[in-house]
Amino acid sequence: MKQPVGIDQARHDGELRAAFGRVERGGRRGVSSLQDSLASYLRETGLARRRSESPVYAAFDSAAGADLARRARPVRFARGVLTVEVDSASHYHELVSFRGEELRARVNQLLGTADVRSIAFKARN
Repeated sequence: MKQPVGIDQARHDGELRAAFGRVERGGRRGVSSLQDSLASYLRETGLARRRSESPVYAAFDSAAGADLARRARPVRFARGVLTVEVDSASHYHELVSFRGEELRARVNQLLGTADVRSIAFKARN
């Protein structure tokens, strides 16, 4: 026997409320935002690297060197700010404290322009 539409709708609404409640409380263990999931997928499949074959990203990889480029990846370039995601806290500290300005100058030198006004480093979660 088919249940009345009202009961199905009430059950569906209850499930939605429960799901929203989990999100408001921080979600279930292991659940991440769509943005984080997509970024992780692009990074793991290598699509992020192919997408990022712009001259600025290539110049950063060259300026950073092979070893550092594996641990610090450019993820965005907008309005003169190059955002670089760093794998570990120690590399983040090194880049922010000691090498950030040197890398910015080297990137601009390789580009032949002053397009990169600053580099924003962020720790990868």
